[in-house]
Amino acid sequence: MGRLRFNRITIDAGKLFAGTLASRVLGFVRMFLMARYFGGGAAVDVFNIAFMIPNLFRRVLGEEAIESSFLPTFRSLVAQGRVGEAWRMAAVVLNWLLVALVAAAGLCALFAPQLVSWVLAPGFPADMAADAAFLGRLMCPFLILVGLAAFCGALLLAQRQALTYGLAPTLFNVGWIGVMVVGHRPLGMQSLAVGVLVAAGVNRILTLDLHAQQIQGFFDIPVDHLYAAPVMYRYFKEKNIPNLVCVSPDIGGVKMVNAYAHMLHTPLAIVAKKRTSASEVQVLN
Repeated sequence: MGRLRFNRITIDAGKLFAGTLASRVLGFVRMFLMARYFGGGAAVDVFNIAFMIPNLFRRVLGEEAIESSFLPTFRSLVAQGRVGEAWRMAAVVLNWLLVALVAAAGLCALFAPQLVSWVLAPGFPADMAADAAFLGRLMCPFLILVGLAAFCGALLLAQRQALTYGLAPTLFNVGWIGVMVVGHRPLGMQSLAVGVLVAAGVNRILTLDLHAQQIQGFFDIPVDHLYAAPVMYRYFKEKNIPNLVCVSPDIGGVKMVNAYAHMLHTPLAIVAKKRTSASEVQVLN
């Protein structure tokens, strides 16, 4: 019996090692491609800071916390033959974990600018801090999905599915790498944030007034693109603001702003600018 138990533990450890090794190799590939596509400048710093926002709470509610608190109790109940009680406990923990993850993601999104400016990168210029807060908010759903994945991983370990547990991060890296390879040119650094969401398991995206409608094509999941024009048109008509002018902040926004100007019967103005670097913009006229 002792020999059989040793062999079983050795096989499980080997499976876990194989999955972890594959994940580490793909993680290296991901970092290599990130360096190749984006270099090591300010844009990468912005993403790294943004990714730390959901990671702050993931470290509290993620794999280590769940595996150290929930898994021993679950295994103990199963070993005592109280299987039904173990699964009822798992259901209760899952429900409360989901509530905590949603609350944490909401706090991340709400206080992202403060987290960047006061905690994570107090020395960042204002525009880089704003970009980091935006990307951090975009990745907040990652916190919910990775927390639920950590709970499912604990259940896999309890059911002796070590290989499946070990390969889960591999699938995450595959999804992230795929989106980065396809979207690094049209989306820039935002392709990294999109890759995080797709790899984590997001199966539908709801957007509002995308800067470029082509962005929808870089997701391999359904994208619902909503428009704020009806609501904004109603709002400004009710305000009846005198001498109202619709202003496009750049050439790319002319089409949308022209539609607003046409609906509201106002003049149209365009700001001419050029980007001098990844974080600096010069206004020409």
